[in-house]
Amino acid sequence: MSKLRYWQIHPPKGPAHPFWKGGIKKSNGYILIKKPEHPFSYCNGYVPEHRLVMEEKLGRYLTKQEDIHHINGNRSDNRIENLVIITRYHHSQIHNGKKKAKFSKLDDKNFLISELID
Repeated sequence: MSKLRYWQIHPPKGPAHPFWKGGIKKSNGYILIKKPEHPFSYCNGYVPEHRLVMEEKLGRYLTKQEDIHHINGNRSDNRIENLVIITRYHHSQIHNGKKKAKFSKLDDKNFLISELID
């Protein structure tokens, strides 16, 4: 059995790693951004890009009760006009097929869920 080299035991991390992609990765259709300093980052230091886009628009962090819904259903389409804030409860109702959402345009770039339909 050969002796392991230092880099095999302690591989480089971050930009020094040969497979580093700039702190951006895709998971389950969502784009994740490396932001370990974010208060709601995952244990691996990544945050969903759609949450960062909405937080930048609002100028504050989203609360744990706030979810972001992609209006067109495309998880990687993180344009602000495709995102709407929704409660976790209503978000699960929409994605479990129990309710359908009607969206009203507030202005050119903001949507609001005007009603949930059975």
